[in-house]
This record gives sequence, C-alpha cells and structure tokens, in this order.
Amino acid sequence: MQKRRFYRLEELTNTTTPTKGDLLNAVDEGKLTYCAFVDAKAVGSLLGQSKPISSTLGQLFDYKGVVKLSQKESQAFNLQESAEVKTFLVLEPEKVSNARRHDAEFPKARVRLFDKVRAHEPISDKPFWAYSKIGEQAVMGDDFKDQAKDFNATGSFDLFKALDAFSSIEQELVPMAISINQKQLMVDSNAIDSLFVKNDTVEKETQAPKQADKALRSINRYPLNDILDSLLDVYPNALSDQLWVLLSDDVKSNPDERVFDVGFAIDDIDDEERVIYHVRRLTSHAPETTSYDSFKNIVSRRKKRRAVASS
Repeated sequence: MQKRRFYRLEELTNTTTPTKGDLLNAVDEGKLTYCAFVDAKAVGSLLGQSKPISSTLGQLFDYKGVVKLSQKESQAFNLQESAEVKTFLVLEPEKVSNARRHDAEFPKARVRLFDKVRAHEPISDKPFWAYSKIGEQAVMGDDFKDQAKDFNATGSFDLFKALDAFSSIEQELVPMAISINQKQLMVDSNAIDSLFVKNDTVEKETQAPKQADKALRSINRYPLNDILDSLLDVYPNALSDQLWVLLSDDVKSNPDERVFDVGFAIDDIDDEERVIYHVRRLTSHAPETTSYDSFKNIVSRRKKRRAVASS
C-alpha cells in the first residue's frame, strides 16, 4: 500500500496490517478516532480551546479536506451508516478557502447564541476545531411573543398589531450539523503507527537498548524528555511539527492508556494556542506549560543528545 497519511476505511481489509477488524476494535475501545473527508461550506472556526467546549466564533470559511471526529462520533459509525456532526478538528488548514466575516455571509443575522464573536481573528495555519456549518434561523421578536400570548389568552388578535409582530421576526446565527456517511471515513496513518507499529516493531528494536540510552534516560528530570525519547524511538527523523501532532493525538485520543505519555504527565495540549499544559517535573508538583517554540527547542536538544549517545 502506498504510504500516505490518510486512508479510506474501505481501503483496509482483513489482510492489511493492522486489519480492518483491529481498527474497528480500537475505535470501540476508545483508543482510535476516525477522520473523514468533507467538502463543506460556511464552516466556522471555533476559537480559544483545544476542544470544542466554548462557543467563540471566528471567521467563516470553505473547506475541502480531512477532519478528525470525536471519540463518540467515531464509535457511532461502528453501529450505523451515517452520523450528524456539529464540530470537527480541521487537519489540513492549508486547504481552507474563502475565509470571511460572518456578517459578509449573513449580514442581518444576530449572534446571541455565541459567547463571543471574534470576526477579525485570522484562520489558524495549525489544526484547529471548527463548527461544521454555520447557518441562520428565524426567531420571534418580543412583539410576536406578546401577540401570541394575547391570542392564547383571549382567542382573538388585532390584525394590524399582528402584522407588525410578524415584521419583528429576526434571523439568528446558529451552529448546524452536517451529515457524514461511512464512505467518507478515513484513518490517520500517524495514529495507526502510534497505536500499532510501536507495539509490533519498536519493542524488537529496544530489546537490547544501548547502555548510553539507559544512562541518558536515567538523568532525565523532566518527563517530556522521556516522552520525546519514546517518540523518537519510533520516528527518529520526524520534524518538530510532526512530533507535536503525534503527541497531541496520543494525549487526546487515548483517555485510559497512552502509547508515548505512559505516565500521563500531560494534562492537555491546546493546538490552537500551541501550548502543552501541566507537564510536571519529577522534583516539583507545580504544574507547568510548554509553548510550541519551547517544544521545538526541546526536540532539537533531544536529537543532539541522542546523536552523541549513539556515536
């Protein structure tokens, strides 16, 4: 099979490694989530969080590319042909097009349903969460509600007041769902490698680790160093941004058991703000954060030290 990042689920069979059955089981156990190819219009960027738990709307855009689904949505696809999806993680931000303000698309719609609206916030060039579709719906104004109450109470209404009440109906901006079917499902080879390949191949490579590697690990006082060493054992030539994505997938896709962060030293990774939260030093219980720039520097230092140790 040609090596690429994303594979359609239908491409995987009972003869591939891992098998399609292995993947279905991993999704059922919450160790793997599906991706999907979408061609969506009026997608809304969801700002401020690494997960869709706030309702801060950024710019709208069109997107034709791969997204990552939630664990709950992924498990639903193992039982049904399609599912309604309201949020997803945009994995190929370079394929975003036609970025625009919400009022350019919906000039008369109010935005009361969102906590915040940051229409000037640029679209991220890193993976980010988004509302799968932004649309508008009609809402009753106060005059219409008053007329409805009067009619319910008296059984009659004033025609002219009723006409005025109908004119008070407004449009409101709302997040909407899009339907995704099984034919759109894909799997991320990075996630597959981190979940399956490590157990199948790296274990053999590390059965007789070099003494220098043991010494290197023994002096690590910062858990992120050990985590990076685990990643670099599998992906020695990976770039910093690739290691970031692999680590982010490990943290977010494996709530009960992680492949690289086996000690659960990382509480969360915010892909929007590019920050790792709560990496604890062994000598302190105080939580810390690591920015993406710091992460790149740490990766560079680890690679240099590993090169020295192996020489």
